[in-house]
Amino acid sequence: MTAHTYALRKTWPDKEDDYVVIDENGEDIGRAHLSAGMTPAAWLFSVGISSLPQQSMFQGHSPSLEAAKEEFKRLWPIYRAQWTDEDIESARAQLRDLDERTRLWNAKHRPAVK
Repeated sequence: MTAHTYALRKTWPDKEDDYVVIDENGEDIGRAHLSAGMTPAAWLFSVGISSLPQQSMFQGHSPSLEAAKEEFKRLWPIYRAQWTDEDIESARAQLRDLDERTRLWNAKHRPAVK
């Protein structure tokens, strides 16, 4: 089994409770965020690459960030085993293309305020 490492990166600079999960290559592989709307509050997590299908077993909630991270560590190898390297690269290429098209659209339709 391939060893994986994970890190958290803030989704928004000013939010302390919303993270993108990244792998050893710095690629996005999921998200964890606090849902204060739940009683009691819970950490929601989602394991996967956003442009690939995701079964419900790869989403859930945990009572703490530490528990969510443990669930992520357990689920990522299962999720990853479903896809070939080519599937993963194709999905990431689609996301890069979408990011570029969004950047170009914003540059054209939402010019910077001067």
